[in-house]
Order: sequence, then structure tokens, then C-alpha cells
Amino acid sequence: MIVFREALIRLAGPRSLLLLGDTTVLDRWRWVKQRLPAAPASLADVGCGNGWLAINCSRLGYGTLGLGWDGPDLAKAKNRAARFGSRARFEVQDVRTLSGRRDLKEKFEIVTCLETIEHVLDDAGLMVSLANILRPGGHLILTTPNEAYIPIDAGDAGPFSRVEDGGHVRKGYTADRLRLLAAQAGLEITEIGFCSAWYSQRATGLLRRFTRYFGYGPAWAVTLPLRAVPAPAGWRRTYPPHTICMSAVKG
Repeated sequence: MIVFREALIRLAGPRSLLLLGDTTVLDRWRWVKQRLPAAPASLADVGCGNGWLAINCSRLGYGTLGLGWDGPDLAKAKNRAARFGSRARFEVQDVRTLSGRRDLKEKFEIVTCLETIEHVLDDAGLMVSLANILRPGGHLILTTPNEAYIPIDAGDAGPFSRVEDGGHVRKGYTADRLRLLAAQAGLEITEIGFCSAWYSQRATGLLRRFTRYFGYGPAWAVTLPLRAVPAPAGWRRTYPPHTICMSAVKG
């Protein structure tokens, strides 16, 4: 697996990061990419994780800053950026204290925040902080679990944390809740959509199941061909998507 992964990284460069995760990563990338304002533009990825989004946005010409927890993922993001020769920068930032970053106030034309808000108890405060680092007229793109999703496995079913210990503090969000949070932060929603439908969820479920038995590497290799197979037209259209996505503009 390590040999194959290294070959993929050399061949595909930063794009390989879109394939090394589960299928929902690629789903989110497709949704975000289609809604990014044209480059060049300044972009902050809040809750940047291992850097996959920030590095790929940098590849497209955005001046990108990734902000994330101080831990292995951020170290991996920095190492990957160096390896790919990416101009993406990364800084340690507890997203709960983003409001204290006066140096970032109204600095960015685009802010992305993917699969992060569901980890934070004060979600209204985080939404305000995201709006504060946007320039007037700037765009926020946010994704989070859809409250109506059907659990992919037992881990998705809860119980959810009552404290901020790194886990989800809530199952997810409805469109109405996102509209309320955005309005309270002075943001005007331009679109609410969804991604990671039935087929993608089933592929990710297989990846998780095989990982428990064989480890991530072999499980990833076995399920990789599923990414190349298009979802059958018309199948399970009524099945709840796993992710709700929001695009908004700062007035």
C-alpha cells in the first residue's frame, strides 16, 4: 500500500489527497470547487485538517492560509505542502478563539469551513468569527453533516459529545438552522445544497468496514475502483444525503 500511495502522490501531486481519504472528501471538493469565485483571491480554510483542501485551492491559484488544531493533522499539512512545493501556508489556530485574531479581520475574499462547525458548541460564535475574517462581499463556503442523514456505521449514530473533546457535539444541521446562523452573522445565503448521496455513503461504509478487519491501506485499495464507477442513475434519490453545504456572501 505504501508503494502504491507514493506512486499515486508522485503521479497526481496534490490531487492525490482527494483520493487518499474516503469518498465523501472527493464529494465535498467537487461541491466547493464549483462554487469558488475565480482565482486569484485570498482564501482561509478554517479547520483545515490535514491540508487537503488548502493545498488543492493553492494549486488553483488562491492565496491560501489553513488554520487548524495543533496536532498530527496540521503537521501533516505542513509536510505535504512542502513536499508538493505548495504556497499554501498553515498556522495553529483553535477555531473557538478565532474571534481574537484581529490581524485576520476582513482579510479574506473567501473562507471555507468544512466538517468543523459540528465539533464546536458555540456554533453561532464560530459563524460570526468566519464572517469577521471575510471582506465585505466575500464568500463563505461551509459543509457539515446533514441532520437527516442515516448513519453509515455505528460511529455516526451517536451518542454525541457534551464537551468539546474532538468529537461531534451534534449530529448535524438543517437548512433552517444554517439560515439562522448565517443571518445572525450578517451573511446572506446564496445556496444550500447537499452532497454524498446513497452510492457514496455505501462506498464509504465498505471502506470503514474493511478497515476494521484489514487496516486502512488494504481497505482503501480494495474500494478504490468504486470511485471510478458512476452512481447508477435514479438509484436511491430519496435517500438522505450525508452532507449539507452552504454558500453565503458577506454584505
